[in-house]
Amino acid sequence: MRLFKFSTLMAAAIGALGGAASVQAESLVTVRVKGVHSTGGNVMVALCADPAAGFPGACATYSGSAPARSGEVLIRIPKVADGTYAVQAFHDENGDFRPQIPPEGYAFGNGSRWPATFKGAAVKVKGNSKVVLTMEYPGGAQLKAGKS
Repeated sequence: MRLFKFSTLMAAAIGALGGAASVQAESLVTVRVKGVHSTGGNVMVALCADPAAGFPGACATYSGSAPARSGEVLIRIPKVADGTYAVQAFHDENGDFRPQIPPEGYAFGNGSRWPATFKGAAVKVKGNSKVVLTMEYPGGAQLKAGKS
């Protein structure tokens, strides 16, 4: 059973933007994702500036990713304009750029749980900023290599 459907839209938005959406932005946002349970795939993070956009899901004003490591992963997103952003992440264990929840993990800003809201997952960015997320793996499931 899928807990939510932000899979293809979020992955496409993260892949399409590949980083910053504004050349005027100057801040570095460092996202520390705790609770990553394997070294498979990548951890992907998106910052959403538009409360009316698909959140959670397709909205990815800024984004970044890093190879997964058991424990913690740091993701640096450069050139982010000051503002308020809802934060969402997922652990793309099989490398298909689509969240498969479960078994892949997810996280939202401010420790928000599913179903997350823009307001609940939003953080303020003013200058260089740090965000801490904790990955959740519903049902404790793990993705088996080669299966999706």
